[in-house]
Amino acid sequence: MITIDLQSAADRFADEVADYLRPYQDRLERYSWPMNERALLGAERLALPFKQVDGGVADTHALRAVVAQRAREIHLIPEPNRTSQLNELCEFVICEWGALDNNGQQTIAGYARKFTSARIPDLSQVKSWEDLKDRAGCKFTFSGISSWSKWLNFVWNDWALIYDARTAFSLNAIHFLRSIDAPVFPVPQGRGRLLSSFDSQSMASLRYLKARGNRPPDPKDSNEDFVAWLDGAAVPKNAAYVYYLQVMRGTSKRLGHCGEHALVETEMLLFDLSIRELVRDFITSLNNLIVVTHT
Repeated sequence: MITIDLQSAADRFADEVADYLRPYQDRLERYSWPMNERALLGAERLALPFKQVDGGVADTHALRAVVAQRAREIHLIPEPNRTSQLNELCEFVICEWGALDNNGQQTIAGYARKFTSARIPDLSQVKSWEDLKDRAGCKFTFSGISSWSKWLNFVWNDWALIYDARTAFSLNAIHFLRSIDAPVFPVPQGRGRLLSSFDSQSMASLRYLKARGNRPPDPKDSNEDFVAWLDGAAVPKNAAYVYYLQVMRGTSKRLGHCGEHALVETEMLLFDLSIRELVRDFITSLNNLIVVTHT
């Protein structure tokens, strides 16, 4: 890992992400992420006061609002009902809405216990990742980040965001396109065939390391040395989530987004562009680097 001030790096990253997103701000109207049948049945089973219309921006905000309110209500009830109901709600968010079925019940219970701890008197008092760390002693490890970040986002959608393969791809693609002087993002395992076909982390890492004059290991060295050199361009995994929030918070401010949904709407815009304009620009840039030699 290159030694660098991560807050300053996040500011530089945010400058470029905002510049890329700015021309597309009106595209948020086309955002759509409707719940599948399983999630709809789960919401009905939990008696969540939510009715899906089209899966657009308004539905997204409404669903998170009712889950956040339910989490706060459950958190205040006595045991043993508190734990069982909080686990059930967490499972709905991660496994039914998020369709991440590789999480067992013990894993889900661990996320609910860790991030919505009984050590926190009132979930509404948590206003930032700093508050969560101070009040519950949370460490934002990279393991399971695509899952637990969904839970955080639903409980605190004013400051927490989902970190998954799609958002990491998007930010690394912008990093590559803009040659940003900042560490890249490690990418968790993803499920989408399109974005999984393009390794934006490696491409951004190579460009970043070259720009900093950081030469690769001698070809005679082992493959492990090269992988370690390439991984050195990424932010440390245990700092990835906080770095991500810093970049996105800075991006949202630069775009002039405001109000209680400001941060999540910045993420939604990035999410929508990831399989449209952004992947197109990334592929075009890669294609322009290819030199075809005729013999």
